[in-house]
Amino acid sequence: MDDVTQARDVLDIVMGCLPPRARGELRALVAPLDVRCWLRTLPDPFLERRYWCPEAWWHHRLFESHYT
Repeated sequence: MDDVTQARDVLDIVMGCLPPRARGELRALVAPLDVRCWLRTLPDPFLERRYWCPEAWWHHRLFESHYT
């Protein structure tokens, strides 16, 4: 899977399916990666806000392949 947003979508789905303890453990592993991703990307000023997934912040960022 080359698209970071798709990979993060899968992680989000998996976290929603896990029991509470496992969900917390996975979130603890994903959180530092989310921070790193946030810091290494730019906001996309031209992207319309997706009302159906406002919590999926990674869909509102520009990744390196979009701006190089």
